Amino acid sequence: MTTTSDIQLKELEIASIKIDFDIQSRTILNDTAIKDYAENYLTFPPVAVFFDGSDYWLADGFHRVSALLSIGKTAVRSNIHQGDKRAAVLYSVAANEEHGLRRTPGDKRKAVLKLLNDAEWGQWSSMEIARRCKVSHTYVNEIRKSLETVSSEKTYQTKHGTVAKMKTAEIGRKKEASEPILVPTPITNEEALEIKVRELADTINELAEENTLLKDKIAIGQWDATEIEKIEAEELIADLRKQIKILEMENKSLRDSRNMFQNRNSELMRTVKALTNKLKKLESAKEFVGAS
Repeated sequence: MTTTSDIQLKELEIASIKIDFDIQSRTILNDTAIKDYAENYLTFPPVAVFFDGSDYWLADGFHRVSALLSIGKTAVRSNIHQGDKRAAVLYSVAANEEHGLRRTPGDKRKAVLKLLNDAEWGQWSSMEIARRCKVSHTYVNEIRKSLETVSSEKTYQTKHGTVAKMKTAEIGRKKEASEPILVPTPITNEEALEIKVRELADTINELAEENTLLKDKIAIGQWDATEIEKIEAEELIADLRKQIKILEMENKSLRDSRNMFQNRNSELMRTVKALTNKLKKLESAKEFVGAS
């Protein structure tokens, strides 16, 4: 793993860097972003390059290098990591998740497929691939399943000249003894209603979040600023909303804890009051017996 101390900042000649688009995890380069980068090239951060002892491999910064080349620049500030082409690929699949031009769904899918289709990386768990690509493990699972579905089907031509698909996953596999059929436990109407209410609440929350994001995008789109400034503003707003959400969750947790302690305190107070009344009755009974 590369540490901060292993990274060297240096200006490299672009001609000395291997710009291999097999490493690039973008589906396409964005011409608008390249134009904006060209106009603001003095402000953008260094590109990420991996050096294997003989070659420099560009891992992150394809838009920035393209922008520099478009205005005749021949060198680029580079953060140089130690590693080969494969190390550059692993760096690339997570690039731009937290800075730069936001990744599209197609970019994220390409990054995941890049690892799943690799002989070594494809053996990793969905959790590990998700961590590397900065996506959810459920997203990786869905893509993995789609690949397994494709590989388990074979297209062939029938004797009638039509094209059909044959399931090949079960060929050569011994049939196992049938397993007992599990009958699901029926749920009550109240439980079904509760599940439906939770589903509706989740849907409403998701729609509210999407509506908020859409409002942000519309507001940013109407702002008279460069594409880079709009991207930075969108990322800042998204980050702030994440922080607000975390704080709201922490606040709710504190409120729940407070309510729990208040309820517990009320129970203790009632217990103390009951015991006090019982003690008074015992003392009264004792006095009565003593007097008689």
